[in-house]
Amino acid sequence: MTQHAFAFVSDDSTVDANQGKCSGIVKRYNANKGFGFIKLDGPEKRDVFVHSSVCKACGYPKGLMEGQQVEVTYGPGKEPGKLQATKVEMI
Repeated sequence: MTQHAFAFVSDDSTVDANQGKCSGIVKRYNANKGFGFIKLDGPEKRDVFVHSSVCKACGYPKGLMEGQQVEVTYGPGKEPGKLQATKVEMI
């Protein structure tokens, strides 16, 4: 029997827990290194790795700021069970 993992996101739609689109808040971001983490909104509040190369109109080179609200599209990360942003936009 195949089991599927699902998560509920802020727009009340059901998506695969390893990919989707959701709003979130920048948890940490190091502009010098060009990466950080976004905490997704929703019941699981999972962290998503974000690299500066996927930020759209985020004020490059300054980048993201801690506490900033963003919309993030994400997929599976390089490490098993981890998530990585594929697109980040300011809300």
